[in-house]
Amino acid sequence: MESVYIFRIGNLGDSIVAIPAIKKISRINDKARFTLITNWESLHVNSWEVLRHTGVFDGVLFYNINTSRSLYHLAAEIRKDKHSKILYYLHPARTFSQGVRDYLFFKFACGFNNIYGIKNSIWDNGGFYKDKRKVHEEKESSRLYRLISPEINSGDKTEFEPPWLYPSHIVKQKINGLLHGFKQQAKSYISIGYGSKMPAKKWPIDRFAELVKYLLKNFPELNILLLGSKDEIEDGKMLHAINPERVMNLSGQLDIIETAEVLSRSKLLVSNDTGTMHLGAAMSVPVVALFSARDNPGKWEPWGGKNIVLRKEVCCSGCFLSQCNNDNMCINLITVEDVIKAINKMLMKGGKI
Repeated sequence: MESVYIFRIGNLGDSIVAIPAIKKISRINDKARFTLITNWESLHVNSWEVLRHTGVFDGVLFYNINTSRSLYHLAAEIRKDKHSKILYYLHPARTFSQGVRDYLFFKFACGFNNIYGIKNSIWDNGGFYKDKRKVHEEKESSRLYRLISPEINSGDKTEFEPPWLYPSHIVKQKINGLLHGFKQQAKSYISIGYGSKMPAKKWPIDRFAELVKYLLKNFPELNILLLGSKDEIEDGKMLHAINPERVMNLSGQLDIIETAEVLSRSKLLVSNDTGTMHLGAAMSVPVVALFSARDNPGKWEPWGGKNIVLRKEVCCSGCFLSQCNNDNMCINLITVEDVIKAINKMLMKGGKI
């Protein structure tokens, strides 16, 4: 039996955008045993918490980049595998020195027979030079998929359409119970991802409140589901208080696969540029995505052609700051009316609620 290892690190969104490429690798090597190599992340979601639900992997190997002892144990564990070993390198674009370092480690310390993706990862980073000017970049999900299928030029072209994660029957039963907790039942749900761990990506919470009020008034047949982390519960409580009978605050209560199941029940998702946004796309939910202009446009947009991305360009676009020095000028230019217009357009495409 052949052994296939896939190297992917990151948090929720980073992991989800790699799934089309991972599905392709699984089809190419359908008789192999699959192992994920990823970093251990204690503060945020790690890749294994997401990718274990794809149905691809048989196991995982964790490492800590900050300790040579951890890397030694990783290499030793891989060398125990006496099968023919293949590595697919699905890392964010690397510099030349980073790519060479990683190649030497995986080739000689770990003993991989074949390694795919490192050369292209360096090339995608511009080789020795990186043009830092603001440009429209290829989606990260498409770039990773192209590493495995170079005949794909760009765009969301794949035979692996979402949903990409598979909640268990137990998870489905839990979500059924939660949704039955609404005092006023509804035909449909709209999910709202109002938070972000990066302040520069946050649309103002008072505008989310205006949006909730509009939706409740104009769509009496729907209820609203609030999705956020434990750190965002207080903002969720404020939105929930607008109408406790029709707004449910699920912030901090769900793990990744439970959140995926909630999203699969939703008519659409309105979300900041976060992992929740990518999770919605992974469950085939149309997304109204609210983007700041801190990063180059395109790269981190959600997978699929049925989403609507709202983004306003400003003089400081492409700043790459986590904490804005300009009062979040770019994302604050997105109005409640912009979001309402996008929602109405999306509902017209998908039919009535």
